[in-house]
Amino acid sequence: MKILVFTPCPEEGSINSRLARLCTRVAESKGVEVDYAPFAEFEMPFYDRQMEENYGLPRGARELVSRISTADGIVIVSPEYNCSMPGSLKNAIDWISKSNPMPLRGKVIQLMSAGDDSHGGRQGLWSLRIPLESLNAFVLPQMYCLAEATRAIRKDGELSERSQAEMLSDIVEEFLLTVRRFKKHPVGSYITVG
Repeated sequence: MKILVFTPCPEEGSINSRLARLCTRVAESKGVEVDYAPFAEFEMPFYDRQMEENYGLPRGARELVSRISTADGIVIVSPEYNCSMPGSLKNAIDWISKSNPMPLRGKVIQLMSAGDDSHGGRQGLWSLRIPLESLNAFVLPQMYCLAEATRAIRKDGELSERSQAEMLSDIVEEFLLTVRRFKKHPVGSYITVG
């Protein structure tokens, strides 16, 4: 099984990049192949319909589509900007939604965020759910939001509180279990009960 982990943070040392790296290590410790993808690899212009009609998807969008397509599940670790998602992430979603087939359909997605406030970026994740769910991704209901993250993530990249580390491990485990279920019974397949 293979999962894709990425964050729209351009700085590798940001709290959300550090959380994404931590999530990668937790998933790998559970025996899963992880494609950690720095968002800088997916450079793309602002979405423009005319540009799309004339030139198709830009290289960065095609690369992101390819990485999503080869993953069984996705973890997005997103910061909160003004109670919403970063514009770069929304732009990427707009571009990849134009791909045929659309790679988010039926993908299991786990949302995570780290913030220095008391709610850990939760409002930004609520706004991120909307376009993902409208594109028929299966966004898990439980989100991982790490509050006061600069203090919560130690210099070695691990969480300072055992309860937070256990919660992250449990959420990753539940995500992986759901991905396995979806692999066994993909969207559009039928299950006979009885």
